[in-house]
Amino acid sequence: MLSFRRLNRMGSVGAIALVAGLVGFSGPVAAQVAAQPAPAARPAPVTVVRSTELGPMRGVVKGPSVNFLAIPYAAPPVGPLRWKPPQPASVWTTERLAEAFGPVCPQAGGVPSTPQSEDCLTLNISVPTGTTPDAKLPVLFRIHGGGYIAGSGPSEHSAEVWNPEGVILVTFNYRLGPLGVLAHPLLVAEAAGKPQPVNFALLDMKAALEWTHRNIAAFGGDPANLTLTGVSAGGEGVQLLQLMPGTEGLFARAISSSGYTAWPLPRSTSTADGALAEAVRLGDETILRANGGKEPASLDEMRALEVKALLASIRGFQLPVIDGVTLLDDPVTLFAKVADHPVPVMTGGNSYEGSVFPSSGVTPEEVVGLLGDQAPAMKALYADDFAVSEARGVSRMFGDMRYVFSSAAMVSSVSRRQPAYLYYVTYVDPDRRATQPGTYHGGETFLLQWGGRTPASLAAGNPGKTMRGYWLNFIKTGDPNGRTEPLWPKSTPDQPHWMVFGETVAVRDDVLADKLALLRKIHSARFSVQSQTTAARKSR
Repeated sequence: MLSFRRLNRMGSVGAIALVAGLVGFSGPVAAQVAAQPAPAARPAPVTVVRSTELGPMRGVVKGPSVNFLAIPYAAPPVGPLRWKPPQPASVWTTERLAEAFGPVCPQAGGVPSTPQSEDCLTLNISVPTGTTPDAKLPVLFRIHGGGYIAGSGPSEHSAEVWNPEGVILVTFNYRLGPLGVLAHPLLVAEAAGKPQPVNFALLDMKAALEWTHRNIAAFGGDPANLTLTGVSAGGEGVQLLQLMPGTEGLFARAISSSGYTAWPLPRSTSTADGALAEAVRLGDETILRANGGKEPASLDEMRALEVKALLASIRGFQLPVIDGVTLLDDPVTLFAKVADHPVPVMTGGNSYEGSVFPSSGVTPEEVVGLLGDQAPAMKALYADDFAVSEARGVSRMFGDMRYVFSSAAMVSSVSRRQPAYLYYVTYVDPDRRATQPGTYHGGETFLLQWGGRTPASLAAGNPGKTMRGYWLNFIKTGDPNGRTEPLWPKSTPDQPHWMVFGETVAVRDDVLADKLALLRKIHSARFSVQSQTTAARKSR
């Protein structure tokens, strides 16, 4: 699970020991302690009230931010609403104190002290202190990562980074694991021949975005100046919202970090020969594992399965599904067909995305299998990594295939009609360079938010400060270029221009050029074969 906040926790052990010690005191010591004046009452927190379409919210001032936390954007997806599109939340009339994060969506692992609940569809808004409703500040709408099986809005709610820069931050929870993505024969039957959405996580993202677009002006935000952003699954969520029907006009620009829309996705739509669609088969296997190897007798029985059993059924990261409703086709194909909502985009990846491979649930055989007859040629391009170990070679190859190529493929299409900017992060801290083979998956977020903030890190070449400058420019204007940073040129369909963030910051046009060219050839061949197979099935 990726977590991008720096959490400062005060343990209770010391407090318990202190209380126990005082209880054991007697005589003069106890008298001296008892004679101490009572501590002054803690001052009441400074609060601010804002109205929403559901009711009034009372936010709390903390440092540079006014926080409005745990705002319901949809009804709890429980009981008959499990595996249903998000429904409207209930209204309230009295002021609702919004001082603490709500429960996160159910997930295996996580922080033990963090409550989990299916009643988790809430969002969090932090605005700079002193913001008035007429401020029209830019809005950063962040989709959390975690492979669609982990993570939360609170885990990536870095208001202390963005609010001092005059940016409103919005984070939120969405359903995870088989609660967030599920195709199943019983759900297909319930649909009775109608199109059946199975990407409930994407529908949650859309619902949270719609709520934000309708209400953010009351908090001082400009709904016409909203930027989507996210890393990993969040980065893919950004890319999929660019393609999703019904999201046009809800955002002005998009930043996708390490998204993976070029990775093969299962389909829930029936095949031409009547075989069970791959996503439905996978969903059926998931429910079988959750139900002790037995098929549920009814949808009511399936909806009554314990959350713990559903979480135990997960195998690796979850993948969105091409369901014909929320996702109409392969994302790379849709981008190539100019089916996205045209907004300025910034996207990229890191030099060792393969660091996440052990958690992915993907096997080395599956990685090599996706390369087809080009596997020997591709492995030759990674000869240096395979010389270290087979694991290093496969991991590096996986990372570039899944994450970096997704950004390159998207930009080669969208740059035909809208501004598109590519980046590639190579920076590694000096004390790790001897052992760390590159910038880890998710590493750009640590650099962006925390890097380059001290003279020592700047002296070591940390590019974080420069990165923040580019990101802030893009969030506010749709163009990363400002007055002080080196020029970041737009990419074109024929010529990618990568801004490389290493010990120095510079533009390069040849990032992974041979590898990406071969991946493009492999990807095109795979979909050509699928099209020919579909045509042959239809002719029978």
